[in-house]
Amino acid sequence: MQLSFWEKFVDAFRYNDVLWHNIFLTIIYVLFVFAACFAAGHFIRSAKRRKKRDVTERRNSPHPLKILYFTFGGVFGLLFIPLLVFIILSIVLGDASSARANNQIIVYEQDNHQMAVTVVKKFTATSQEYGITSGTTHSYLQAIDMKQGQTRWKIKLPDGSETKSILGETKQNIIIFNGNGITIVDKSSGDISADEKTFIKNSPELHGQFAPNEDWYTWDNQGQLLRFKGADGQLYELDLTEFTGKVVQNVEANNYLDQHAGNSLFDSGNSSLVLFAKSGRGDGRYITFLGQEEVQAVRSQDLESSSFSSERRQLYSGSLHQMGKLTTEDLKPVVDQFFIHGGFLADLESDASNPYAFTSPPEFKSLVEEPEAPDPDQYRDLDAFYKDRDKYDEARAAYRDQEQKYNDLFDKLKNRGGFVTELAPLSTGQEATFVVAHQDSTLSGAHLLLSAVDTVNEKLLWTVDTNMQSLGTHKVLDGSLIIMGMSSSMEITDILKISLSDGHLTGFNLKYEKSYERSPS
Repeated sequence: MQLSFWEKFVDAFRYNDVLWHNIFLTIIYVLFVFAACFAAGHFIRSAKRRKKRDVTERRNSPHPLKILYFTFGGVFGLLFIPLLVFIILSIVLGDASSARANNQIIVYEQDNHQMAVTVVKKFTATSQEYGITSGTTHSYLQAIDMKQGQTRWKIKLPDGSETKSILGETKQNIIIFNGNGITIVDKSSGDISADEKTFIKNSPELHGQFAPNEDWYTWDNQGQLLRFKGADGQLYELDLTEFTGKVVQNVEANNYLDQHAGNSLFDSGNSSLVLFAKSGRGDGRYITFLGQEEVQAVRSQDLESSSFSSERRQLYSGSLHQMGKLTTEDLKPVVDQFFIHGGFLADLESDASNPYAFTSPPEFKSLVEEPEAPDPDQYRDLDAFYKDRDKYDEARAAYRDQEQKYNDLFDKLKNRGGFVTELAPLSTGQEATFVVAHQDSTLSGAHLLLSAVDTVNEKLLWTVDTNMQSLGTHKVLDGSLIIMGMSSSMEITDILKISLSDGHLTGFNLKYEKSYERSPS
């Protein structure tokens, strides 16, 4: 998001997180108030004296409005230079400042408003000299009201460690690793409900046990418990309702952390796409993104002729095989549009039970009967036996070749590098209608687009330009997709909300803390 000069000018007269800016702005406002009061007082006194004079004296004396104009103008003239310096500094240093979020987001509803909470690291430029920008960096836990497009609350996290992250959430609170220990933040107000001192006060055995290492903490979402390895090597468990803690008996801390290393609200692969899925109708058909070269490779049954990594892809629907033999007879595009680097956004809440999630194809042996070897005991004529065995060897070789091609096809479609497998495509809420992420070109600065495709009625419903170059983690809340947007620097700079029904986009820029909207095409 880039602001116009006028927007930057107006923004200079708003309070923000920068101390020098707020002090300077306060001084300017105070001086203007004094100037206004002085000019107004001079105007009132002049008007009163003018009433007491006769007509001739009134004609020769200056008009009170003229006095007001020159008085206020004179004061403004005295302030013009420092005001100009303030505006220039605010714009220049504001442009040099930045804000980025980590790839974690919590979404929930509050007062019928969709809230998005993330950890934001802000760099505030304070000086520029010889091409070097100096400043300060602070981390915040920030809650954005995605309906109103503004910050609902924001709290500053302790300075020191670079690592600040969200460990988990309960119905009332958010659990933060603050770089040194933990902070419990109330969702509705942003107030700190508890921290290490609170737990130590309620449970003295926790004194000195909180570790400045994020990897020593693990969140049990099902039990709504936080467990961590203490400084003494034991495993501790925190009750986030009573804000107490205790040692977990008979459990070795390192083993427990190793076993639960994947227990997180956030998957590092969240930004990946799904390229292959079931049709969802139990008809043995699939929906998949393929390039023309890949379609030709399946048609010719020469899978080695394609790397299955085309940039220009179409969304196809088809069975891909008939009784184990590769075929493209019923393979057809769902829509005419090509999707550059396209794929379905993954439904991160799905599992193998989802009718659209592809886990593995039917076993080849269940589709094609394996040739049966001739039994020599059934033959009296040895030549006849050898003749039938030669036929069996040919049939068995053809069977193995067909089986290999069958397995290779699904391996290639499933295991395309860098893409999610065994998750379903993200649905818009309509039957068999999914969200597709793709780019507007193959150039390095290409924008990422989101589209909704109805695979049953074969329609492209909407497409919206996110104005981002990549996407981070995403969540679905009340018919909206909340997603982290990455700018050209490949850092998360925006939080986007896209309506899954019509594609209308509302964005929030973390640097300027401003919202914007985009309509789909």
